[in-house]
Formats: sequence, structure tokens, C-alpha cells
Amino acid sequence: MVIKAGHTFDQIVFEGRMYELLRFWLLGTWMAKTTKQKIHARQFGPGKMEEGIVTKFSEHIVQDTHAFQRATWRQSTSSSSLMPQRTQTNNGLSTTC
Repeated sequence: MVIKAGHTFDQIVFEGRMYELLRFWLLGTWMAKTTKQKIHARQFGPGKMEEGIVTKFSEHIVQDTHAFQRATWRQSTSSSSLMPQRTQTNNGLSTTC
């Protein structure tokens, strides 16, 4: 389950206006489950815009083995800690964590 019990698609998409976040969350968690990997989804945006989005979106989603975070574009270009690290999997494919 990737959406918390009691929360609906309509609540998140229409009332919360978070269609794109939910779409990428559903796709990412499906890919993670299919490949048996964890995901760390990040929403990138300008500094002050949507600062409360992590709290708002996190109210609706299950983050047991997956994580949702927010970063500014400036943080993404100035901090190597925000950049995904490549690792080799046991099947020879490279993945990011």
C-alpha cells in the first residue's frame, strides 16, 4: 500500500492539487517494488515555493521503505549529498540510491 488508509485519489489529486506528485509517487513505488529497490523521491523547485509540500503530501502517503523529500534547485547544484549515488546490483544493473 502506498497511500495511507482513509485517503483517496480524489482527496490527493483534486482537493490537494497534487496530481503530479501522486503520479510520480505511484510510478516510483511500483518500479521500486518491481525491482526490489527503495526510492527516495525528491521534488525540486524554487526556494520559497511550496515549502510545506513535504508535510502536506506526507499526510497521504506511506513511507515505510520509501522517502519523499523536497529540495531547491540551488541545493541540488551546490550539494553533492543531494545527488544520487550509483551502486551495482547483484544482477549487474546499476541503480541510484
